[in-house]
Amino acid sequence: MPFKIISKYIASEFNRYFMLFLGAFVLMILVGNFFGNLADVFTDWQSFLKFLQETALLLPLLLELIIPITVLLATIATYSSLNKNAELLAMRSSGIGGWRLAFPVLAVSALIASFAYFSPELHVHMDASNLGQTGKFCTLAPTLESG
Repeated sequence: MPFKIISKYIASEFNRYFMLFLGAFVLMILVGNFFGNLADVFTDWQSFLKFLQETALLLPLLLELIIPITVLLATIATYSSLNKNAELLAMRSSGIGGWRLAFPVLAVSALIASFAYFSPELHVHMDASNLGQTGKFCTLAPTLESG
């Protein structure tokens, strides 16, 4: 099914909300990590550069963790915005079916999911022992503790 004008509009709305939420989540986590390590970051120039390097290396893990919730929130925000402005009602009353309204978001979500699935293969793999030896700045990595 080719993308019609309404499908492109819905996909662009979804992309706008997805990028907004993704940027907000990444920024919040990076600022929190920065302020959590504030005393260690400004001891000298080398520790600051090491902090930036480790933060950049942890970004793929961060994206892997926040992309699913970002897609969910962008979907909710997209259809909520369309419903708030009565655009969803106008589309449904003009005879556009529910699957045709859902198709753009499903297609873009499939592209995002394929990117999230194949992107770790595109990144340069770093030895886990080197990342573990870098010091005390590895606070973005999730800790999975039970109990």
